[in-house]
Amino acid sequence: MRLPDHSPVSALPHHPLPALSLAALLAACAVQTGRPACQPRRVEAANVAARPVEQLYYGAPGAWGEDLLGGVEMAPGTARPVVLPGVGGYTLRAVWTDGRAIELRGLDPCRNSRIVMAEGGIRAD
Repeated sequence: MRLPDHSPVSALPHHPLPALSLAALLAACAVQTGRPACQPRRVEAANVAARPVEQLYYGAPGAWGEDLLGGVEMAPGTARPVVLPGVGGYTLRAVWTDGRAIELRGLDPCRNSRIVMAEGGIRAD
C-alpha cells in the first residue's frame, strides 16, 4: 500500500511554463545590449573651464557608480588620464565644485581618446 505524499512540492501542479519563462529570461539577459564594446580604455580628461571639477562619472543617470577622479579635484587648465569601462552609449557627467553639472550623453569610449570639459558642456575627441 502506498501512502499519500503530502510534501508541498508535490501538492503544486506541474506546469512547464515557469521553467520555460525562466530559461527565456536568462537567455535574454545574456544577449548583448547593442552598445559598442571594447576593453576598458584610458582617456585624457581636460578641464578647460574657469572652475575646478569635483567629480566625474560615466554610467546611466541615477546609477553613476564611482567617481572617476577618485575624490581628487581637477583644477582649471589641467588634464589627467581616467579609465572608462569599455561600453559605449552611457552618459559622462562632470560636477563642478559649486554643485552644477554638465553631461555628455552617448559617449563611445572605444572611439574617443580625449574628453574636454568646458563652461558650456563636454566634448569628446
